[in-house]
Amino acid sequence: MVVLYDKILPKIQEAFTYGGGINVFQIRKEVIEAVDLGANGGNPSLVALRNELSSRADGWVNPEDFDQRSRFFETYCEAVFYLIATKRGISIEPIPRSQEKTPDFKTTCTPHVHFEVKTLDISVPIINYPSDMRVGLEANLKANEEAHQRGIGFATQEVSPHGSSKNWLAVVEQVLAKLDGNIKREQYTQAPTFLVADMSRTSIRVDRTEIVQEKLISAKDTFDAEAAHVSGQLWTIANHASGSSFTWLDQDRRIANGKLFRAGVLCDHPYIQGIIFTQNPWSGFEQYTDWQDSYPLLGIWNENCSQKCSDDSRSKAKRVFDSICTT
Repeated sequence: MVVLYDKILPKIQEAFTYGGGINVFQIRKEVIEAVDLGANGGNPSLVALRNELSSRADGWVNPEDFDQRSRFFETYCEAVFYLIATKRGISIEPIPRSQEKTPDFKTTCTPHVHFEVKTLDISVPIINYPSDMRVGLEANLKANEEAHQRGIGFATQEVSPHGSSKNWLAVVEQVLAKLDGNIKREQYTQAPTFLVADMSRTSIRVDRTEIVQEKLISAKDTFDAEAAHVSGQLWTIANHASGSSFTWLDQDRRIANGKLFRAGVLCDHPYIQGIIFTQNPWSGFEQYTDWQDSYPLLGIWNENCSQKCSDDSRSKAKRVFDSICTT
């Protein structure tokens, strides 16, 4: 039997040789092994996810085939969500792919609660993925040359997931546009349905301080040495009223403010029961006894959801939401 990670590892290594990329950096052996372990134990959901991951890996032949690599990563993020939700006591299963627009997961018992996982991509992927790989390859070559000369070499690489966006206002606006373009109403009409927004390929932090409308920046972190309030970025993505102000701390540690002319997801799409934000962590794994605890699931519930359902279904959705989210 082919071990899934053994199948994927050569592709990851080849991608690193050619400069890596934001998708590749975040693939973890522990996740792939957990999928394999569960599938080998007969878990039908993990069997289905492993089959899809294996199929995606088969399509990822060329390290410069960024579309296939991205497809693999998106399925990988679905597998991560399944594993973390299951660990938190929520029994879910994949909804089989079909010609109809359906969400990705549903609870195994009725009344059903649905989940649609969206892994946002970087800005203009057709341009920026090749650019990032080229920069990474040049850094690798420089490190190799340094290693030949000095016995050791180092390489660093900057990733710009939002392209030429100059500030947090532009970043949040771009994220809102990407989410809006990926929401299909028919995926949210059969039962209370949550949008699971995976922010791994963005610079937005999935942090509990970001799910409030305003957060306090301490005086030691501002240029003027005065405490100030700025907008919670995740809250803004969920609930912002188009045309109202958005406040942020800029690169010079100064407080900046501007009008954001995009509405939050739950304002534009009120039939969504709530948003669950998640992210693949880049570092800090050693502080967690269980690797699954390193993945955040932070939620914003839609009190004014317009999707019609029974009181029982809504109550079930709230219990699931409260169980799956870390705050």
